[in-house]
Amino acid sequence: MIEKILGAVRVAQSQTEGLKRMAQLVTGITKISDQDVEQLLTEAASMAIASDISPIPDEDGNWKTRLDLLIPVVQALLVREVKLAKEAQKKNAGHIEPTAKTETAASWSDGLHQAVDTLYFATPPDSELRCHLLQWLALGCAEKRLKHWVQLLADEPPEHRSSIALAFAPLMDASVVPPEWLLDDLIAGATGYSQIASAVYDLSNFYFRHEVIDYHPAEDKLEDLNGLLGQLYQNLNQIESGQVNPRIDREILNRQVSDSVALMVALCDTFALTRYDAASEHIAQAMSLRHRRVQTEAAAALARLGHQEGREALIALVQDPVSRLRVLAYAEEQGFLDQISLEFQGEIAIAESRLAIWLAEPDQMGLAPSRMELLDSREMYWPSYEHPVVCYLFRFWYGTSENAYSNVGICGPMTHALSADMNHLSHDDLYAAFAGWQTTHQEIFYLAVPQAEKLYASQMRRLNGVMMEQEIEDLAIETAASFFGEIVLIGCGTLNGVKGTAIADQQDITWIPENNEAAPIDSGLAFSLWCGRKLLSAFNQEDQMA
Repeated sequence: MIEKILGAVRVAQSQTEGLKRMAQLVTGITKISDQDVEQLLTEAASMAIASDISPIPDEDGNWKTRLDLLIPVVQALLVREVKLAKEAQKKNAGHIEPTAKTETAASWSDGLHQAVDTLYFATPPDSELRCHLLQWLALGCAEKRLKHWVQLLADEPPEHRSSIALAFAPLMDASVVPPEWLLDDLIAGATGYSQIASAVYDLSNFYFRHEVIDYHPAEDKLEDLNGLLGQLYQNLNQIESGQVNPRIDREILNRQVSDSVALMVALCDTFALTRYDAASEHIAQAMSLRHRRVQTEAAAALARLGHQEGREALIALVQDPVSRLRVLAYAEEQGFLDQISLEFQGEIAIAESRLAIWLAEPDQMGLAPSRMELLDSREMYWPSYEHPVVCYLFRFWYGTSENAYSNVGICGPMTHALSADMNHLSHDDLYAAFAGWQTTHQEIFYLAVPQAEKLYASQMRRLNGVMMEQEIEDLAIETAASFFGEIVLIGCGTLNGVKGTAIADQQDITWIPENNEAAPIDSGLAFSLWCGRKLLSAFNQEDQMA
């Protein structure tokens, strides 16, 4: 197996086809030996040094660099190590005392440490791969590996901000007993980097909150950190006031804001945990900023320090959907949940908040909606759920003008919104589109048209005939699909001057308009909607008959 995997890595260095071959062999990594792991990492490091990092399309048409294919390799190595640790614990059960978590990590040779170093520094700082390597390195919390982990963070930390949490994930566990030097070394060596400083203080706060440690490692630095909070406030206040250099790169500015917000949130938590009331003035300043996350966390910190203005600010913030869940959690923690209107504690308000939070995530819209409105709610059977679930549809807006962007999202069995314009769909079709998009099943799959014609000749002849009978202009057959054994044909064209997708099955033909050319319902989403109609109708018809 290892020779096949190494061969695939070598091929992937120079040939796009290697991406597909590599993906097929990743699962075999969980079965290789420790010696093979070192050989694999050494080969991967060589590849990283020589690799062309310009984007190339994978088998699904997504653009990736050759280094990206090493991410599932490292993920598989992590899975392998977790599996081996569980097997060792199971074998030792009943024979010896349970081992401490710091002893469950696999033993790493000097050669493996060197290979990780080589691969890490050969990888661009903004690559997600660095975060996965750090996550694997921290797994099991072995002291030698943690020293290596801290050194990499101190020397050249990752810059892929949305993945930095992965690097700290193995340590964010209340059952972990960190080495005495760990947090001090992190604060001394890594907090100078804006992108990871907040993660370091979050980790310290986590251990202190869960009483893993008795003394907060930032205790003797609180005065300096208070000054830092004041400076962060000044910087963000200037940005919010528009006092920025117009020539500054927008991406750099966004990174500065993101890093500052994360650090302000972590510092407010630090001051509240350590009962450092001297920071109250700067925390109150932070609460005056427009950024909702900063407002919420600053208000919570003030409330925890005993300041009534913090509690009052939290009660006011509950009206904002993106802040609501955090506010309710803090209100319950601090014993004033009864002061918050039941209107904001109900199921609809909670669902609205969950969707707003999802939309505000950096890899979604990146900010909270300007306005939200409940369109519909109903209880129904949903694919993969044994019992009926309550589903909520919300329309959301960004902006306040007549041209404000709007779309529809769902909360309940899933929290999601699609990039296609869904505004024109009926409530039934909205549910169907989300249900079909979410559903994956081995009995629902696409077929290339030539393959379908070979396997299902008579059915395909009939479906082609049905398609050609329609008055669809510029009809182009795109693909075939199987839906629980039923063969369907999918094509695109124009009907009565409207572009859309035609789906022919054995009983009928369904026409689904693309609606908005700028954000169309393409053939893939149209098939999802078609599937969703079938699934929801079948599930809920059976319920009515029962």
